[in-house]
Amino acid sequence: VRFADAQDPEYRGGGAGKSRESERLSIEEAAREWRRSNEEAETIIGKLDRSQWTEVHYEKLCSHPDETLRKLFTFIGVVPVKVTSNFRSVEHHIVGNGMRFDSSNEIKLDDRWKYVLKDSDLKVFESVAGKMNRQLGYQCAEG
Repeated sequence: VRFADAQDPEYRGGGAGKSRESERLSIEEAAREWRRSNEEAETIIGKLDRSQWTEVHYEKLCSHPDETLRKLFTFIGVVPVKVTSNFRSVEHHIVGNGMRFDSSNEIKLDDRWKYVLKDSDLKVFESVAGKMNRQLGYQCAEG
């Protein structure tokens, strides 16, 4: 299964075509890491005034990139520009990410987890991170 990497297998694994299978986490480890990173974010923003942070949902960024980026640009105090029409027209150096070799300009929601994860995986995720998932407005697609 290909996730968040180059379409061309020769450029996967950070652009070198290498396997990163040894880095793969179990569903329990991945759920714990996801939950912990969100707990850390909550701790950080809990110490800030509401005007000092903003929330961005991946789904919204994918479905409405111009609107979402415009709000982010305004939040950080830079002039909003339209950047999504052909973001590959300028050079980017994101070393370690094989996607930099892809040619598509399409911003597309990746929700393959809904079809790839087994019911047993979803149950493990629910037991480890379900509460956090719901606090963030998500519902696990169990069963």
